[in-house]
Amino acid sequence: MHNDNQIASDGPSQRQTMFSLVDFKSAVFRGAQHAGMLDRIKRSNWRRTKLLILCYHGVSLGDEHEWSDLYVSPERLQERLRLIQSMGFEVASLDSAVSRLWEGTLKEPTVVLTFDDGTADFAIKAAPLLEQYAMPATVHLTTYYARRQLPVFDTWLAYLLWKGAGQSANVGPFGKIAMRPTRGNSSE
Repeated sequence: MHNDNQIASDGPSQRQTMFSLVDFKSAVFRGAQHAGMLDRIKRSNWRRTKLLILCYHGVSLGDEHEWSDLYVSPERLQERLRLIQSMGFEVASLDSAVSRLWEGTLKEPTVVLTFDDGTADFAIKAAPLLEQYAMPATVHLTTYYARRQLPVFDTWLAYLLWKGAGQSANVGPFGKIAMRPTRGNSSE
């Protein structure tokens, strides 16, 4: 039993589990790279018939990547672009890569980068990095929000509630309410 000022803890938080999974995947990746497996896979005939599409939702302007895995930090994005470049992957536009895939003319391992929603963070953080590495990307625009220039409401509200955790908010005639994080967004 817990009181209203506590959050129940039934083991590791979702965030802790995610970080341990990321650490595990990174260790496996480094081991495969050290053993030369990645280079063999990259140059294989099997890989030439596959198109790798890396999909991003957003790039953090601040601490959004600490709140949700929908966001990647600019440093992490740069690290990934550097890795793609150092491994010799060709980065192609979506239409060009799909055409060559269907024609059977993918010569090098090819990667496509996509960004969903086309929000301001793309222009502010991602575009300069893509330009620095001379890599094209496909940006999917959400026309409703592009026309109205508003934040995506449910994402914005969830972030606002996470950011204000532990504080109170004055909601006019309803008085003050305490904002507490949910178990899934807790940074415990």
